Amino acid sequence: MTGHRVSYLYRINPKTNKIVASISADNCCAPPFAAAGYVWDGNQLIDPRTNRIARTVPDGWLFAVVNGMPWALTATGIAGYDPQTLKETRRFTVHANVAKVSQPDIAATYGDGFFWVIQYGEDAGYGGAVAKVDPATGRTLHLYRTADVGDQPDIEFAANAVWLHGDGNNLLVKLDARTGVVRNYRLPSFQPLTALYPQTIAVGAGSLWIRVNSSKVVQIQPKTGKVVASYPADPDGNGGLPYVAFGSLWISNFDTDTVWRDRITSS
Repeated sequence: MTGHRVSYLYRINPKTNKIVASISADNCCAPPFAAAGYVWDGNQLIDPRTNRIARTVPDGWLFAVVNGMPWALTATGIAGYDPQTLKETRRFTVHANVAKVSQPDIAATYGDGFFWVIQYGEDAGYGGAVAKVDPATGRTLHLYRTADVGDQPDIEFAANAVWLHGDGNNLLVKLDARTGVVRNYRLPSFQPLTALYPQTIAVGAGSLWIRVNSSKVVQIQPKTGKVVASYPADPDGNGGLPYVAFGSLWISNFDTDTVWRDRITSS
């Protein structure tokens, strides 16, 4: 799990709930992920055998490993890297800014054999569309317009669908990857956080997980888009990312420097 005010990645033993390693890493807010024998954190690869940074991608923010190839976000799209040398081998420019927000950045996910890419502006406004990108050619195959999901939009893939959620409103958008049908859901009890922390979507245990306010994380059933359970978070934490692993929901609480663990009771 990552910290917020300090650049450390913490390794926690799930049997004891104790921190067993603190790794200095240049990434404060995005969730790390495990793939191809490494932990990928921001632009860094961490070797779990040594708890040390093994290599660093010089440009980009790692978000997926596809068929052994790491992919990262760039200022204008996505880039692929040789898994042995980490030298850039592919770079694709993506245009998904139909709302014409200023100085757009990129967010992306991978699923069903394609990249799904959005853009958001300097003022965090949503670019208005999801681009379906062919990993082999970099060609945008389709551009799906969706409702405005608000500031700092997050994009994830689960249950054959692309999911979007931002920090500015209670809208959760589902884009069916097979049919292109878009559905909108409303998150109950949603409140923007008082601190400028992201309210991202976590995927795990067959569900979606979103911190809808400072004191609550909800579990969402992807088939129906409905909340099936809620779990407490530290109200004094003012935000923090949820993670799912080892049959539990792990909730980081940024302002109190804590992690809460809740056993998952619903599916």
